[in-house]
Order: sequence, then structure tokens, then C-alpha cells
Amino acid sequence: MEKRELKARHSSSQFSIHSFFDTYSLAAAIVQVEQSLEAATNNRPYKKGPAYDMVYLYTNLQELYVPVIIGKGACTVKPKCKIKVGKEYTQPDMQQYQHFVSRSHFANAWNCFPRHLTAQQYLNPNKAIKKFSAFLSQQEWEQVFKDIIKYALSNEAMSEEYTAYDILCIRMHILRFVEACHLLHVRISQNK
Repeated sequence: MEKRELKARHSSSQFSIHSFFDTYSLAAAIVQVEQSLEAATNNRPYKKGPAYDMVYLYTNLQELYVPVIIGKGACTVKPKCKIKVGKEYTQPDMQQYQHFVSRSHFANAWNCFPRHLTAQQYLNPNKAIKKFSAFLSQQEWEQVFKDIIKYALSNEAMSEEYTAYDILCIRMHILRFVEACHLLHVRISQNK
């Protein structure tokens, strides 16, 4: 990939990440994903808020996915977002709030703590993004997002089309993707 094109992709992905987290706090995005998946897996329609909020969330997730991922799961965000540690590393240092707490008005360590990422994904969020894109293709994720909305707004359960294990994996990957993008957002903002 040409250097100029790569720089344009970096700018586009950074803009998408900042736009997403200008709209949602990490905690709000996680809660909405959890609530929509709960509604989609039950035989009751989504009643946790206006339906357009859920539709808007998944539209924004799609818009976040496209610029952040290129090719076969390569993340377009610069490697400055990776935390370098020594070989004696055993766990993330959660006292280093600047690595995961954003500067937004309502941000605090409790709400910004990444609960779904592995230690390696915390250090290098690009790993979680790569796993997200390797799990399903862009078209398959778009279909999953549509299905979540469809089942969350109907009296049917998502389990009619997906196995319980598939739903669990989908949930895990979406939550990790959101948290990884949040870490990129925090770390990009600090490196400016």
C-alpha cells in the first residue's frame, strides 16, 4: 500500500473512532450492545429505550468497522497505540489510567476499564480488531447487525437462526471490538 494511501486510511480510521466515541461513552455503548442482544435472544421486543437508538448504534458500528479494518484484518491505526512491556510482564498495570480512561466529561476508571479484552489485546488493541475481522467478514457482520436489530424488535428469538454458542461469540467479539476501538481512541488522543 502506498504511503499516501496508508496515511489517508489512518486519518479516516481515526476520524471514525473519534466520531463514534463523541457519540457514545464506552459504558453507554457496552450497555446498548448488551441490552440489544438480550432483547434479540428473548421472545420479547426491545423496550430499554427508543428503537432508533439501537438502530443508530449498529449503524455507527458498521461505519466504525469499515475504515478501521483493511484487507484481512489489518488495523489501519498507527502502532503508537501499543503498550510496550518487558518479558516479566504478567498482567496489565491498571493504575496507568492514561492507557484506558478517555478525557471526556463523564469518563472515569470504572466506566472505561476494558472488561472483555485479554491482557494481550489490552496491550495491543489491534489484536482484538484483527480477531473481530477474522471471525466474520464485513458482509457477515452487517448481516449479524441487521439480525440483532430484527430479532430485538420482534417477538422471535435470535436462537432460531443462530446457535447459543454463535450468539455468545458474536457478543464477545462485538464487545471486544468496541473496547479495542475505545483504547485506540484514548491512546490516539494522548499521542497528539
